[in-house]
Order: sequence, then C-alpha cells, then structure tokens
Amino acid sequence: MDLASERKFILHQVIDLPEIKPEVTEYHLELCRCKNCGKHVRGQLPKGVSWSVIGNRLTAWIGLASCQFSLSLRKIRGLIQGLIQQSFSPGTIFTCQQRVSQAIKDSCKEIKIENRKESVVGADETSCRTNGKKRWAWIAVGKTTTLLEITSSRSRKRAEELLGKNTKQALITDRYPAYKSQGPHQYCLAHWKRNIEEIKNYEQGEDLYQFLYAKINKVFSTWHRYQKGKSSWRGFRTATTRLKNQIKIKLEFYARDGPTKEIRSICKNFLRHYTHFWTYTVVKGMEPTNNQAERELRNIVIRRKICIGTKSRRGEQFLERIYSVYQTVLKRGIGVWAF
Repeated sequence: MDLASERKFILHQVIDLPEIKPEVTEYHLELCRCKNCGKHVRGQLPKGVSWSVIGNRLTAWIGLASCQFSLSLRKIRGLIQGLIQQSFSPGTIFTCQQRVSQAIKDSCKEIKIENRKESVVGADETSCRTNGKKRWAWIAVGKTTTLLEITSSRSRKRAEELLGKNTKQALITDRYPAYKSQGPHQYCLAHWKRNIEEIKNYEQGEDLYQFLYAKINKVFSTWHRYQKGKSSWRGFRTATTRLKNQIKIKLEFYARDGPTKEIRSICKNFLRHYTHFWTYTVVKGMEPTNNQAERELRNIVIRRKICIGTKSRRGEQFLERIYSVYQTVLKRGIGVWAF
C-alpha cells in the first residue's frame, strides 16, 4: 500500500500582531549664517514632512482613536505609551487632532454640500458639553453622507443651519418642533410606538393601549414584509392604508368620547399631525423610523459619557469634522485608514 497517498492534513492558522516598534526618521537640517546680514538660515524639511514630532500615520491613528473608540486625550496617550513606549503630553495629542481637523476641513465642506442634495435625510440631536457649558450635537444622515454640527442652542434656527432653511428634502425626525420641512416629512414611528406604550400607565387607558399596540405592530410587520420583498409596493400601501384608517377611527372616537381628560388629550395630540406618521407610504426610499440617525448619533452619546466633553470651539470643530468624515467614508465603502 502506498502510505503517501493516504496521508491527510489539518490546517491550523494563528493570527497575531507583529511586534510594534516606532519608526523614527531623523532629518539633518543645515544651519548657517549669512556673512552680509548676520541672519541665521535653516534648511527646509522635505515636502509633506511636518515639524511635529508625531508623524502622519500616528497622527491619523490618533484621529481615528478619538472618533472610532471615543478615547480621551489621556487614554490615547496611555495607549501609545503602552504600544510603542513613547510618551507624549495631552497637549501634543490635541495638536495632532487639530492637524487632522485641518486636513479634512475641505472634505467636510464637500460633505455638507452633498448632504443637502440627498433625497431623504434623517435628523436628530443630543446634548453635549464644551468647557462645562451645555451644547447640542445635531446630525443629518443621508444614504451616502453624514453631517455633524455642534451648536450652543436647540432652536429652530440651529436646525435650519444644519438642514437648510425652507428645505424641500424628504425629512425623517422625531416630533421636536424645531424640525420643519417644505417637503415630505416623516415622524418616527418608533417614537410613536413608545408613546403608545405609555398609555397603559394612564387610568382607564388599557383598552386603547391594547388596540393601538396591536395595530402598530402590524404596521411594522407589513413594512418588514415589503422590505424583504414578500409584498409589492401596491400591496404594502393597501395593507398600511387599511391599518392607518382603523387607527384614525379609534383615535377620533377616544379624542371625542375618551374615559378621561388625559386620554382625550393624548389622542388629540396624535391626530394633530397624523399624516406625518404615514409619509413613508407615499415617498419611496423613505424609512418609517429615524433609527439610522439615532444609531450614528450614539457615538457622540458614548463619547459624552467617557470624555465628559471638549474644552474649546476648536475641540468641537474636530469632533464635527472627524465624525462627519468617518461616517461618510464608511458609507461609501472607502478604507477609513487609507483615507
């Protein structure tokens, strides 16, 4: 018997990090003195080489660590020290962040222009802090772009600065009144579902809660069937319109003859902007919820809890630019590190 033909192998691979060593490049710049005027003249660094002691790749890594992992200056400093046994001050780390901020400044301007051209945009906001003072981080999320801006207030004017005044873009938001659109406007159904769940806590609200909760779940299941290709656009619209009318009839009845003042008030509030809950059934490509904007804003919420806040307007600008570029680059399938 040929034993060689019977031999079998099991493949086992081990993936590990290489030993990380800092790459130090030293430049010798000639220093001389003019015989005529006595002025000292220094040689120039090669093009693309900064006077910073931290090189371009490590600078880019600091920018990514600040955004992707929501690390503070001191945590970034400690991580670098542990990896390459080099110690830098928090001020030096901050200077690197500002180099990144300046490098992507023009990219952010392009992102803002492209974001205004998106057919559908989801918007949301959350609080943050700068030098101990309250600020607001606003986000506008499209299919191919993300735009983050930090402002001193939560007013309609600030929302217009983010989205554009009298915008005609299709807009997905919660019911915060600062958001106004001249175009199609969808109120988030996930927020509405949470409002419906609160009805069970009101006196004599159990019957209305049971009805609305069952119907809103059917609304979502109908949407999911359409998303998975199990129903046509026409079938989806027909089924959703039926549910929409059933819910409206029930709300109108309870708004008029509800058992308590609170129940009647809640139903009137739901009916006030009722059509905005169903815009997604008219505009193709529009989601019924604002979940995407909330997901992308979650990084800012996490950073707020880890880093407390920033110290200056320059720190705010860095966050605006790095988060806008990072999320936009991810959406476009471009390698973040290479960018």
